[in-house]
Amino acid sequence: MTTLDEVLDGDRSEDNQHPDGVYQWPGRTVPVSELQRARVAGWTVGVVQLGQATSAKAIFNAFQRDLHFPDWFGHNWDALVDALSDWADDSPRLLVLEDLRGDQDAVEALLGVMDLFSIEMSASHGCVVVLTSPHPLDGPVLLSLT
Repeated sequence: MTTLDEVLDGDRSEDNQHPDGVYQWPGRTVPVSELQRARVAGWTVGVVQLGQATSAKAIFNAFQRDLHFPDWFGHNWDALVDALSDWADDSPRLLVLEDLRGDQDAVEALLGVMDLFSIEMSASHGCVVVLTSPHPLDGPVLLSLT
């Protein structure tokens, strides 16, 4: 089991890379103190509130609203990856998706996109996606951060 401290403190050397990837947080929200710790450690932190996002369209709207995507954001999965790639500077990224629930197809698509995004960004900057949900999620294996 990986802890958030291990993620934030890991260096990018070959021997000890950040454990980039998608994780499930064991609670409904990530404490503000944890987000602040990531910022102090040099991570770009974004939080997307997904509680009311019960469809793909609502998920895209939540990302645009909370991460301040431009008006021309395309509202599709490819556009989401592109916008996320442009979202932060050259710092490692911690993206928190809070209260994930809703349409199973949309949730599975989002999990796949987050996995792809974390892989793409891990090669250059480091990327960790943390999900919170009122229920355990099906789909890709998610580790717990404790």
